[in-house]
Amino acid sequence: MANMTNLAEALGPWLKASRWYSGGPAAVESAIELAGEWEATVLWLVLASGSTHHNVPVVLRDAAGDADDAPRPVASLGGLRVFDAAEDRDGQRALLALACGTEAVHAVASGDVGDPEATLAKLPASVRTTPAEDAPAPPARVSSAKRLTSEQSNTSIVYTMEDGERLILKIFRVLVPGSNPDVHLQAVLSDTGTVPRARGAAHLTWDGQDADVLVAQEFLGGARDAWQVITEGLADSDGSLGAAAESIPRLGELTRRIHDTLAKRCPRVEAEATDRKRIRAAWSRRAADACALVLGLEPWKERIEEVFARTENVTWPPLQRIHGDYHLGQVLDAPDRGWVALDFEGEPLRPLAERNTPDLAMRDVAGMIRSFGYATGSAVAAGADEETMAAWEKAAVDAFLTGYGDIGAHERVLLDALILDKALYEVSYEAAQRPTWLPIPLAGAARILGADPHSLSASH
Repeated sequence: MANMTNLAEALGPWLKASRWYSGGPAAVESAIELAGEWEATVLWLVLASGSTHHNVPVVLRDAAGDADDAPRPVASLGGLRVFDAAEDRDGQRALLALACGTEAVHAVASGDVGDPEATLAKLPASVRTTPAEDAPAPPARVSSAKRLTSEQSNTSIVYTMEDGERLILKIFRVLVPGSNPDVHLQAVLSDTGTVPRARGAAHLTWDGQDADVLVAQEFLGGARDAWQVITEGLADSDGSLGAAAESIPRLGELTRRIHDTLAKRCPRVEAEATDRKRIRAAWSRRAADACALVLGLEPWKERIEEVFARTENVTWPPLQRIHGDYHLGQVLDAPDRGWVALDFEGEPLRPLAERNTPDLAMRDVAGMIRSFGYATGSAVAAGADEETMAAWEKAAVDAFLTGYGDIGAHERVLLDALILDKALYEVSYEAAQRPTWLPIPLAGAARILGADPHSLSASH
């Protein structure tokens, strides 16, 4: 077996080239063998780089035994080839077995895996499986599997089972202690039809801490995300919703069902003065950041704070669990099923503790409203008529809110503040990353402020 220090060094070039890896040189903190009926050695590695830990499951094979259909190895070490477990057939089987019990798998804590003198005890760890509570039975055995290549922060594998069922498994690449909302909230919603049905998850435990590392759920074949559905042909619209006149209200209905279910099944908390102060302070910080980057916003600072200050004079609803990063790209249109939401991780750059903190449900509503703004803004950038797209956007927002249902006057005040907050966050992002896109969030901010969007972008 390979020396773990040498293995970490051998993996270095591959790690550096991987979009999900954010560290420098790494060391193996823990290695757990996933033993089963497969031929190769499957290891769950936890690699440390500074204060960041990454989940890196790999497969070790004898170089002489490579099959013709084997993927390209990510490293070589002596007479061994090292493969990404997400692309190796035995690794794919082991990962799904670990998540939802498709096959027997025995996780062996690895003090004796590899060179006996290698130090692996810095993070003594074990893994455990949590099958989905509402799953009728473990899935059948794997027929085929394929790693998706479009993701950046995590890694997903799509499986076709022997009975025809299709599943998708996600590896959370960064190891963060605590409950991952993508696992917890989708399990809570699994029986409602609003999300793909959960099939299981795996957790890593060490030093009294616990982290979600894998989640498996049904794969919705043939689905398209709402961004594709909504923007298709949008540039040719006459300002009316057309076919979207039926689908957008249903999107609002989906959002309401998600919020109502989470409010019933997850703890809610009253919005105390400290909560309101914390949320209000975050709005003001983001506004200050945006005003510093786009000088055209400077004359509107007082008006921005007035919009936020109005929330101090209304009753706040209880804070609850929400999606947290809700937009058209987070919803699928599944054949014969309709809208289904996914990716409940929340804003990935926020600390996990914040993403697990109850929040205002109107934040999700604001996120979707801003997503309609991006849909029309991208159409204008592609040559569509600005006034026509403004009419379409207003109609889309009205239809979405109609589907969502009654929003009281106090919630409308909160919604305006959250839309403005989201737009100003987008202003800061676009100013730093995509300046040519700045008109889109500035238009959203201008609508709440009652300003001319062109005047806001006068200086940058």
